[in-house]
Amino acid sequence: MRTLLLLFLFSVACASIVKSYIDEEGRPIDHHVGSYLVRDVNQGLYRVTYDVHMLGGEFITNLDSRDDVVKVECDLTNIELTLVFRRPDQARRFADIMNVRKINKFVTSMKWNCNSTDINSKMMMRKVLSATVARNVVVLQTTQGFYEESIKDGVVTLEEEQEDGWHKDFCLGANTNDCETASQELPIYNNKYMDITCKNCFVGAKATIVLKLHISWFRLKKLEAGLKKINVNAGLVLSMDAHYDWNTGYDKEFHLLKETYIVNFYIGPIPISISYEIPIQINAYASLNAKLLVEAGATANWNIGDAYISYTPEERWRLVRSKPTYSWNPFISTSGGFKATAGLSITPSFIVHFLRIVDMYVRATPQIDFVAEGDIEKKEACVDVTAQVKAETGASLHINIPLINIRYDKHFGPVTLFNTGIKNLGHKCAKF
Repeated sequence: MRTLLLLFLFSVACASIVKSYIDEEGRPIDHHVGSYLVRDVNQGLYRVTYDVHMLGGEFITNLDSRDDVVKVECDLTNIELTLVFRRPDQARRFADIMNVRKINKFVTSMKWNCNSTDINSKMMMRKVLSATVARNVVVLQTTQGFYEESIKDGVVTLEEEQEDGWHKDFCLGANTNDCETASQELPIYNNKYMDITCKNCFVGAKATIVLKLHISWFRLKKLEAGLKKINVNAGLVLSMDAHYDWNTGYDKEFHLLKETYIVNFYIGPIPISISYEIPIQINAYASLNAKLLVEAGATANWNIGDAYISYTPEERWRLVRSKPTYSWNPFISTSGGFKATAGLSITPSFIVHFLRIVDMYVRATPQIDFVAEGDIEKKEACVDVTAQVKAETGASLHINIPLINIRYDKHFGPVTLFNTGIKNLGHKCAKF
């Protein structure tokens, strides 16, 4: 089913050629114009629109569309690609095309992925350096291919598409699958005196992706990329199970999610892939003077709005952002008398990879500190919580820009997205 979908998207994209011509430097160019719908991995709907002039003829070969290629293998370095054809004459013809000098040749695929570092992106784009043939096998020596090497001029956009009056936003989640609840408890620290667990610890951002790419004369002309309509749910609830009076502090890094693709699509024979990953750092400290279990902390919702970057060689970097709003709900649960102080911070880095174009990150650090006490006579536990949320963003370009700009413009940030300052969340009590 997935193969049929890829072939359908490829056929839609390839059917968009409106003109083929030879440019002033003798390069064969295909002019592609089109617009079609594509779904992200969470079934959110986006519209791809493009008007591009790219290398034409057989100088960009999409392996997924060829019924004469039956197998593709890569060496450990991903430099050497081995293509198995059905017949020797097909292999010889392909090798002859790849060995034509003066014009860059590329092979692309979403089916045969030879990028070990981008294994979840479902996308391959390799520039061919040479080709050798033996019977029905072609061995290609390659290097990484980039969009600006194959696209001469053009504009590509990816924007959300309404469906029945609404759009299903994508969930970028750290320890959550639905951006609303934690997917698992996270062990922080344990010894014979105390066990500390992140009982309800997660940060989930619902958002939509935006991408606007303009290339002119094989160089970046304008770029917009990032996230829009960001709405974050978070849980910062610490479980402290003390076997003796004890205090401790600890920090731990979790890699809960490998790089995962968000959406893939074709512009003619060229695939574009957007993926993300979320490493997460947790810091906690606790002091508890009783032998019992205490759970305390807060849940939160932050409406961040837009956070995306814009770049042109003339105006350089610009951060587009909204004014965020916040709400918190303190939490306390126990079964006896105690006094405790504790703190917890979660630092997820939401890294979005617009593959071969730009990497953008939003790094948020919600920090809560609380003082809690259980009163045996009142059979009541109360907690006072303070909280602060800081977020920063930055980006790294992976696309060709004028040499004069590289030193200052290849990287952007970190810059502060927002900082709430320390807020008193109030006093909350619960019976036990």
